[in-house]
Amino acid sequence: MKKAKLTSVIVLVTLAMVGLIAVQLYWIHNAITLKEQQFDMAVNDALGNVVVDLEKQEALNMVKGFGFETKLFNKLNRLDERIDSIEQSTKAMADSISNRVVILETKRPKAFGEHISFEFHQEFNPDSMRKGLRSMAEALFSDDINDFFNFKININDRITEMDSGQLGLEEALGTVDTATIMHKLDVVKEVMKELVLVDIQGGAHNRLDPQLIDSFLLVELVDNGINQPYEFGVFDGANMPIFEEELSKNEKKVSHSRYKVNLFPGSLVSDPAFLKIRFPAKHKYLLKTMWGILSLSGLLTMVIILSFYYTVRTIKKQKQDSDIKSDFINNMTHELKTPISTIALACEAISDEDLRKSDDQMNKYMSMIDFENKRLGNLVEDVLQSAALDKETFEIKIEEINVNDIIGAAVEKMKLLVEKNGGKISTDLSDEVGILHGDGFHLANAISNLIDNANKYCDKSPEITVRSVHRSEGVAVICEDNGIGISKGDQKKIFDKLYRVPMGNIHNVKGFGLGLNYVQAIVGKHNGNIQVISEPGKGSRFEIFIPYDHGKD
Repeated sequence: MKKAKLTSVIVLVTLAMVGLIAVQLYWIHNAITLKEQQFDMAVNDALGNVVVDLEKQEALNMVKGFGFETKLFNKLNRLDERIDSIEQSTKAMADSISNRVVILETKRPKAFGEHISFEFHQEFNPDSMRKGLRSMAEALFSDDINDFFNFKININDRITEMDSGQLGLEEALGTVDTATIMHKLDVVKEVMKELVLVDIQGGAHNRLDPQLIDSFLLVELVDNGINQPYEFGVFDGANMPIFEEELSKNEKKVSHSRYKVNLFPGSLVSDPAFLKIRFPAKHKYLLKTMWGILSLSGLLTMVIILSFYYTVRTIKKQKQDSDIKSDFINNMTHELKTPISTIALACEAISDEDLRKSDDQMNKYMSMIDFENKRLGNLVEDVLQSAALDKETFEIKIEEINVNDIIGAAVEKMKLLVEKNGGKISTDLSDEVGILHGDGFHLANAISNLIDNANKYCDKSPEITVRSVHRSEGVAVICEDNGIGISKGDQKKIFDKLYRVPMGNIHNVKGFGLGLNYVQAIVGKHNGNIQVISEPGKGSRFEIFIPYDHGKD
């Protein structure tokens, strides 16, 4: 697969993964939003039920205390009787522009001047209305009931007094909606009753009990499926606490809570009192209730990410393997072609009858054929060894060996190649090194590969030193050189099969990239390890450690 095509595949897979994750996040966000809306509805239902519970409790308390407010309720009854009498003997007129209703008593002498004037206006100031109603209440509870009927309720300051002639009463009598007037009179009666109750019970501070509110809140929240710690407070219209002693240290947070309800929703004369509640652990609670969905979603997201990572990693690995195999084939072709061509030329030369007459020339070409033949054999052997290492059945032959002897044999084998390259090789063998158990053949090949790499990867006359060091648990074989060195990035890859430095079809260094992979495999079979210390331009140091007791019965 070409690099551009591979890049396109990775981009497409990345976009698909990002899209799937985005859908997951969108789904999670919607689920959390829905859960929060359900929570809000449950809280608002609970607050509404608390208001109903308080109204019921207040009604029960009033019924119990009726006997102590006889005088006030007598006045209320007298008011009801008076308004009922007015309803039975009243003609009404409606002003369609201002919604003003004037009620005149027709059976009593005009000299009394008893009348009640109300205006119900769509736009009004609640505070002004309450003041007006309280003023009416003062008249209601005066000693003379007639004081009330001489009182004019001016809810709208623009009302002016007019007599029946100015109002066109005679012309309006036939068109007045009597049902509307009767309804408004009923409203007046209800307002009067509320004024009496407010006078009996007092303000919100006297009408409300924080402990009772708390108990109602607890019951209603549990009934609505919310069993979480909460903080609450009661505040007036200016958002000031009514019960300061009951507030928690988070008063400011409670006062700004969006969960609130008016405890006197139907009252026109009572100052508003807002019950506000706050849940400190709300978000933790919502997440806890959704842990199953969130965990599943998180698991799916992780599976997607890991699958994407594995896919991209596999694709890149396959691309690298493909490139390495291509390099291997190219290098192997080049390595095999050279000795084959040399042998072919030598055979052609030998076939010449004149050349056969010269023993020196014949020996020269025969030696050349023999050298290239051995070279071909070594190349094939390297490939076969690498293939054998890939098999799980590959086993080493354990026997007693002397490491110093193994090092000496490997150095003698590679000495001619190093000297041919203008270099020199030396040894520093410790007498303390004893006999260990291992495969002498493969260990000798491993050391030879280290020397071969030191000889090949050098841009000047090679200087190679091979040492043996006695350790308490085994033997260390160290190969040092003055070569080109290995970068940090390449040090992580040099033990990979078919990896070569430099890469590609550059043949300034011969080889298949199998040497160090073979060394690592053989050392691993002996339960040992291999380390490399190198810097570009400063040479390399390879250290093999083989334990003494490997393979000992």
